[in-house]
Amino acid sequence: MSLLFSRKNIMDIGCDAEIRPVAMPEDSGEALVSCERRPGERPVIHTAVPVWRDGESGETEILRTGYLGTLGLAEQMGFETVAIPLLGSGENGFPDSIATDVAVRTIGEFLVDHALDIVLSSPDPSGICPDERLAAEVAMTLKLRLQEEQPKIKAPSLRRPIICDTDVSPNREQTPNRADMPSGRFKFLGRQVHSESREETEIDRLIRRMDEPFAVKLGKLIDAKNMDDVTCYKKANVSKQTWHQILNKENYRPSKNTVLSFAIALELSLAETKSLLETAGLALSTSDKFDVIIRYFLEKRFYDVYKINEILLDYDLPLLGSKA
Repeated sequence: MSLLFSRKNIMDIGCDAEIRPVAMPEDSGEALVSCERRPGERPVIHTAVPVWRDGESGETEILRTGYLGTLGLAEQMGFETVAIPLLGSGENGFPDSIATDVAVRTIGEFLVDHALDIVLSSPDPSGICPDERLAAEVAMTLKLRLQEEQPKIKAPSLRRPIICDTDVSPNREQTPNRADMPSGRFKFLGRQVHSESREETEIDRLIRRMDEPFAVKLGKLIDAKNMDDVTCYKKANVSKQTWHQILNKENYRPSKNTVLSFAIALELSLAETKSLLETAGLALSTSDKFDVIIRYFLEKRFYDVYKINEILLDYDLPLLGSKA
């Protein structure tokens, strides 16, 4: 259900099975797939990978067939997590950019209708390379924005922060009480807040006027985008386990990574993303490299999570979606 990138050696990635390339037989026009099991070792799925010639000899289509065949076999055999190297790169001679494009596009298409967690591995820093033009634009944006932010950094104040008074403007738009919200999707809604009745305090009144929690706002956004839950968390590159936590865990506090993954999946604007982050007590920084990169893509309305992750990997930053 998710695709992540890794610089680790494939042997160091925890998973149910791994895929390894083998030399393609002479004059073979198809990617041969087989599975090997050895006692005490995890299963290995082999696929024949072609040698790069000129790009006009069907190499990319054979490579694509190899990915689909191995992933299909892995799912058929009941595996849930699979580690796969960047096929075609290195000795097979595929340009890294083409090998990356074939891998990401093919695996992305496969995951639309299939349930596997896949880690694409390339220990070589030149492997899994992002689009050159996109990478150049991001690099320029980072340089300019981080330079702009540099003079704004001040020494931290030693004064204690001033706590605002508890008066809440009567004109503020209030969200309905949790008990009044539909609880079909979220199992934690409608639960008893207090074990016994007592007089409402000022803090209770403030809590009652809180904005809706992250899970509820996320559900409303999914509905507003006419998207079903499964499509959304798959597009966000988020695992099924994370999605179940969002649905079922009371007071669930998502990481910034998770919130931004859903923002990309839902194709939110920068303003909408900031609003969703606020429900989790989070914000985008203008002095953090990860945040500046994500802000760039939101401003450009670029929502390809795999391409974004290629850029993040290039900067050795956390990826959007599930963690490997």
